[in-house]
Amino acid sequence: ADGGEGGGGGEESAAEWSARVTVLAGPEGLRVHSCKLARSPFAAPEEVDSPLGAFAVGQRVEVMQEDEGYEGAWFVAEVLELQKEAVRVMYPAFAAEEGSDAKLEDTVQLRRLRPMPPPPAPAFSGSLSAGAPLEMLFEDGWWQGGLPASQAAG
Repeated sequence: ADGGEGGGGGEESAAEWSARVTVLAGPEGLRVHSCKLARSPFAAPEEVDSPLGAFAVGQRVEVMQEDEGYEGAWFVAEVLELQKEAVRVMYPAFAAEEGSDAKLEDTVQLRRLRPMPPPPAPAFSGSLSAGAPLEMLFEDGWWQGGLPASQAAG
């Protein structure tokens, strides 16, 4: 349940693939650091017997945030428990409390989960064009955006 190979030929699911780009800011401005593929949502409901069946305890997933200031950002989490219509997860990047070694845990609805993206194809970043949808890594989360014209490969 790791999301498949993505981006290839053949029949695709109702899920859409987009570029996931790590952009670094420096004195010269922004520059593309690395690229991956992202798939959202994880699968169309008719593709699996149960959406819960797409996940397993111990699996690394991404969780879409809905809290103010984090809306739409995706953060890596580990599945701790499968429940009837939700999943209990642990976020390795966040402490449960300030100064604590314990990690933040939460119960989230299945609609907010997606598998980790597959690795990018070789020279994937060279195929990006201005305005291409992408996700940028910022403060441990993946945020949706578009590639600025000055950063497009070419």
